[in-house]
Amino acid sequence: MDTADSTFVDFVTLPAWFPADKAAAVLRSKGKRLALISDRNGVASVADRRQLAAAPASKSIAWCAKPLGPPVSPTTSLAEARRLMDAHGSAYLPVVIGGVVMKILSRETVTRTVAPSGHHRLAA
Repeated sequence: MDTADSTFVDFVTLPAWFPADKAAAVLRSKGKRLALISDRNGVASVADRRQLAAAPASKSIAWCAKPLGPPVSPTTSLAEARRLMDAHGSAYLPVVIGGVVMKILSRETVTRTVAPSGHHRLAA
């Protein structure tokens, strides 16, 4: 079964050096919840609006970033996504197609959506 788009978190991608206060303003203006943080090695971390708003103005978004869990594909089951989040202690997993992050899956929605069978599949 495909999950609805509400399973995923809207995001914008920003460079690691971007000021936290400016990133919070960008997220607010675009109605997004997360900043996906890119560095020389690609996308490795994420910061949400609350973290960015609470960061000192002099700090970059990298300062308040949390690591992403391992990438998953659209065919990953929600039960497997939850297991990966637990194993890696992450609140978010990137859903990747062809090496590109298409969506972000949150622990909150996985916990709310996972069925006892665990057979739900992600949709990208």
